[in-house]
Amino acid sequence: MDAKAPAALLAGIVLWPALEYALHRWLGHEAGFETAFKAEHRKHHRDRDYFASAADKLKGIAPAAAALFAVGYGAAGAAAALAFVAGFLGCYLAYEWNHKRYHTSPPSTSLGMKLRKHHFIHHFVDSRSNHGVTTVLFDKAFGTFLSRRQVAIPRAFVPPWMLEPGREDSVGAAYAADFRIAR
Repeated sequence: MDAKAPAALLAGIVLWPALEYALHRWLGHEAGFETAFKAEHRKHHRDRDYFASAADKLKGIAPAAAALFAVGYGAAGAAAALAFVAGFLGCYLAYEWNHKRYHTSPPSTSLGMKLRKHHFIHHFVDSRSNHGVTTVLFDKAFGTFLSRRQVAIPRAFVPPWMLEPGREDSVGAAYAADFRIAR
């Protein structure tokens, strides 16, 4: 194994959440110009069930991964470049999986609940805050972290998993401390 590979893997793992924050905040919300990412992101904010297609996501991530590999290859060789891209893509895939789960499935861990609440504050309280989806680290570092005891979610956006079984007007007991339906 190349001695540089473990450090390169770690660098790729660290790069994704930093890039996730930067893309979401500056390209998805604060850019003063239109981008395909910004347009897709607005659709996600407007429609509870909208997520960009896998093909669209691949169009964005494949060139980024290729560029990262090329830079890594030039700087440290093939093994380190592969490790770097593997760390980056692994975290990207974890981001995609977790982000969709936040909206479509109940949390299975306390960390999942905390990150979901952090994300829902972004969606339903203040879209200028909480740009991190997989971590709060960059929101805290850049002053965009916002906390709420309870998040009010507009009825049209309440995910079905959050509702009391058999009731369309009540958040389930397991989620009532963190979420409520906006009136």
